[in-house]
Amino acid sequence: MAGCPTHAPLGVNVFWTALTVLDALAAILLLDWPRAGLVVTLGIMLADAAVKLSQAREEAAALLAQVSFPGFVGGVFPFSDLSILLNGRSARRRTRVARPAAHHSGMTVPSPLLSAGPPVWNVARAAGLGPLAPAPAELHDQLADLRAALAEVLVAAAGHDLVFVGRSPEPLRAYLGGLLAGIRVPWTAHGLNVSLLGTELSPAQQVALRPLLEAAGLNPRRLAAQDRRAALVDVVASGGTFAELHQALRTWAAAQGLPRQSVVRRVRVLGLECSGPARPGAQHRSDLPELRGVRTRSVPIAPELWHWLACDAALKVAPCWAIGTWGHTADHLPERTPERLQALAQARALYLLGTAAAEREAMVVALNVAGGQQVPAVRALVQAWRGTRHRTAPRRSGRLPSPR
Repeated sequence: MAGCPTHAPLGVNVFWTALTVLDALAAILLLDWPRAGLVVTLGIMLADAAVKLSQAREEAAALLAQVSFPGFVGGVFPFSDLSILLNGRSARRRTRVARPAAHHSGMTVPSPLLSAGPPVWNVARAAGLGPLAPAPAELHDQLADLRAALAEVLVAAAGHDLVFVGRSPEPLRAYLGGLLAGIRVPWTAHGLNVSLLGTELSPAQQVALRPLLEAAGLNPRRLAAQDRRAALVDVVASGGTFAELHQALRTWAAAQGLPRQSVVRRVRVLGLECSGPARPGAQHRSDLPELRGVRTRSVPIAPELWHWLACDAALKVAPCWAIGTWGHTADHLPERTPERLQALAQARALYLLGTAAAEREAMVVALNVAGGQQVPAVRALVQAWRGTRHRTAPRRSGRLPSPR
């Protein structure tokens, strides 16, 4: 090494030899963790200057340069990004974990109820919703059970991409949209506005379904290429819709040259089921031939919540989408009927509730009860909430905000 004394003490030679590793470490840190890299670089330069001063064998000019460089590093240190040191990672590294917003609706949640289906209003924005009445009174009675059900879904999904099937989970989606507002998560949340209960899709109908599956992030080839996994979520009675979707996905995977088992491994099902005794003679969805080998999970919910979500009279923003119209998506919003305006008020109130810091803390409690401490994706979600706590409104938990 240039400038190194031939007969330096052992400790000095060990230090100069170690610089081979330390310099490389500093270079890596400067690329991915700039502020931490500056700290290490400053430490190395100060230590090196101190050693050379103690040896007093450097030329004056070289020694002056050696001593002045730590001053330069120290001068730029205060202008580096403080958040890099506090978060322990750079913004560049964070973008490697999360996908771009254009393909990652779970991160930005531009429209919580947007789905592969007819267009609907964006309940995340008051603009365009028009005047709304207060949310229906019965919504308040379902809040605790709704929170507990969503907590069970998030724990069971374990960081998989969520695909809410049909219109029944609409309140869950609106509520989750508020909970995810303003934070980044490495999983997505999509909607798939189809209901296939009692339906056996023909080969042509399975092909017509593929663009909708693609829009919901369920292209088998893309799941395999990106090494992603998904969880279908629905309010279920028999699991017939899950069975038809899995059959259509396996057929599509085979058409893409993939083994059918790739879908079985990557797409699990989470069924929100009515708690209580099973109906006599009812077939459990895991017994369906189309779902054999698929990882399934039952999320028991209170009978009142199950009926509130699943009954035909339940308030829904999205219109029904019949199989025969899959290829002809409407280019206009649904009619603003009195029932739909009530549904909009309900969805808007749930979204706003989810943005409140106090409600997010209530969800943390529900996640803990559901076993979320054992799930890395849930722990990361809680950390993201608490990292944005100062940006959320201090609203009391459990009180529905005005949808206006």
